[in-house]
Amino acid sequence: MAEFRFRDIEIWQLAVEIGNQLFILLTTLKLYCFADRTRGTALAISNNIAEGSGPGSKKDFAQFLNIANRSCLEDASNANRVPVTRSNMQRSQEQLLGETG
Repeated sequence: MAEFRFRDIEIWQLAVEIGNQLFILLTTLKLYCFADRTRGTALAISNNIAEGSGPGSKKDFAQFLNIANRSCLEDASNANRVPVTRSNMQRSQEQLLGETG
């Protein structure tokens, strides 16, 4: 079976880690629609990186990275809406953004 190139991309690894942290954090919330939306955008970050890493041009990959970045920003924005998760989510988002910036 062929190896997937995205598994070696550091930003994908960080996105998966942050997505996992958000999943754990959001399972305790009773705000189901909010939690579902935030989990969806958390998954979109790593999924777009993986999708863009496939065959295609550098321009295509850059577009997928742009979409992943937008999902990351959406999660960072969501972190400001729920006080109980704000510090944990912001810390995770700042880590990802800081390491990629």
